[in-house]
Amino acid sequence: MPFALFTTMTLLGSFVWGTVLAWDPPRRVAFSWHIGPGHDQPDWTFDPDMTKASEVEIRFTSEGPGNTLVELEHSKLERHGEGYEQLRAIFDGPGAWGDILALYAKAVQGERS
Repeated sequence: MPFALFTTMTLLGSFVWGTVLAWDPPRRVAFSWHIGPGHDQPDWTFDPDMTKASEVEIRFTSEGPGNTLVELEHSKLERHGEGYEQLRAIFDGPGAWGDILALYAKAVQGERS
């Protein structure tokens, strides 16, 4: 059985929002992303159908002692169907992947201090 990524919400219970597709420490991790605009409604929804899930891959490449290049690619957004352009704009905007990577870098820097 593949590893599932899930979120627990106090009022709504918990749900699986992704599946680990690749696990290759310390080089990369990839997972499916099942949350997007509803295929027949404007609200964001969870869709367990793997054919409608986008994919996130995070790669870690050593660039010498104490330096690691971290690359994040969120691909196959078109699988979410109508409204996927909205996802692209959100993921490219403030508070999204760029900010998450910045928080990750800050946390890693804190470990080295």
